Amino acid sequence: MQDIIAALISIFLIEPLQANIAERFAEAGVSAQAAGRVATCFSNAAPEILDRAGNEPAWAIGHAIGYWTGASTIDSILADAAPDCLAAVDGESVEPDVA
Repeated sequence: MQDIIAALISIFLIEPLQANIAERFAEAGVSAQAAGRVATCFSNAAPEILDRAGNEPAWAIGHAIGYWTGASTIDSILADAAPDCLAAVDGESVEPDVA
């Protein structure tokens, strides 16, 4: 059961969040290196997010529904799910791509 929950959270929450972050960075002209650092942060946080989702399914379902319905912003989800990565996103999102 834990594996099924992990797969669903990965498909409906983690992967879309990563795609959204990548899209935001591309639109902002952030360097690939900076975007990679944030992607690594989020990938490193994924096991902790999946663990929390397994222990608190309502938390995970609420965030997934909030994301998909537009009721929750990516920043609010990151602030709760991976606060260190939110700081990385905020810090990197203003860096222009100089390449």
